[in-house]
Amino acid sequence: GEIRWVIDSVVGKEDGLGVENLHGSAAIASAYSRAYEETFTLTFVTGRTVGIGAYLARLGIRCIQREDQPIILTGYSALNKLLGREVYSSHM
Repeated sequence: GEIRWVIDSVVGKEDGLGVENLHGSAAIASAYSRAYEETFTLTFVTGRTVGIGAYLARLGIRCIQREDQPIILTGYSALNKLLGREVYSSHM
């Protein structure tokens, strides 16, 4: 059934604030996902989290979050959910 896509390479600038961040984010998410299957994991959100931190909080499922500190998911589907209607269809 379900179709899944795998990022197997990233083309672009090697150093600086470019696409190399995607490599790091993917590595963190992969390690966190494996750890979730192998041991008890818990995300403790004490301040606002956006980007990879927000995705890890969601990925880990078990999360303690301060009531006054949001977890902000980004991306077109998260924005559409926030807006309550289909406004964005892709990052492209």
